[in-house]
Amino acid sequence: KINCQIFSDDLLQSELNAINEIQICRESLYSVSLDVYINDIFITTINSDGLIICSNIGSSAYNCSVNGPLIIPGNDCIIINSIAPFGINFRPIICTYNDKIKIRLSSKSNYKIFNVVSDSNKKETVSDLKTEIVLSLNYKNQFKTIKTSKDVLEEWKSKISKILKWD
Repeated sequence: KINCQIFSDDLLQSELNAINEIQICRESLYSVSLDVYINDIFITTINSDGLIICSNIGSSAYNCSVNGPLIIPGNDCIIINSIAPFGINFRPIICTYNDKIKIRLSSKSNYKIFNVVSDSNKKETVSDLKTEIVLSLNYKNQFKTIKTSKDVLEEWKSKISKILKWD
């Protein structure tokens, strides 16, 4: 699962968990500018309709629809992908399960409100420049499987082949 914690002034305000993805998306007609940090290192500011932060399971869902990479099951990673970016400078980023991802509203953002959505189910609205979104993989409740990795890969390939109409 992806664990998403929303902090304001270093205090935990809310927590969301997702199996597929966390969406950080605009609340209005205007794009939102978000600062992306990995392991406390500033990576970039992205001006877009939002970001998708997904697990390997979610890589074949919303992430795939915005041309994100497909991750083979068993590869524990998080993908950061943009939704309708303003410009062509942002590419999907793949992080390991150990990486700490932080997202903040950029001071450059024209619009100061955005939503954080968990698996298209639970939504939190954020409107504070001091708010920080922290995302990580959560191993407390991982699914157990008795299938071999070959079985998992064959099943995944079969499902993806039908969805993407691969030969």
